[in-house]
Amino acid sequence: MKESESEIFPFDNWVLQIWSNDHNPPHFHVKCDGWDIRCSLDDGRILEVIARGIDDGIFEYTETNAPRWLSSQCSILPILTNRENAMLMWEQIHDD
Repeated sequence: MKESESEIFPFDNWVLQIWSNDHNPPHFHVKCDGWDIRCSLDDGRILEVIARGIDDGIFEYTETNAPRWLSSQCSILPILTNRENAMLMWEQIHDD
């Protein structure tokens, strides 16, 4: 898997989601090519594989780059990291 210069998970191939009706711990889903991988919002580690795709490179790429994505600058709110932005979103939609 190759990333573009500006995006670790390019929008044309990858979907990152936080579900409003999901459970703790805070996490996000990385989806690509049939894969659905649940990653911790705290450190990006893989918590669970919900669905497996064909290309094992997707899993390896996610495992390596989810922590890196979390610590990078948010493209929507550049004063925040993706971790800070995603955690704010999690807190807004979960009233735990």
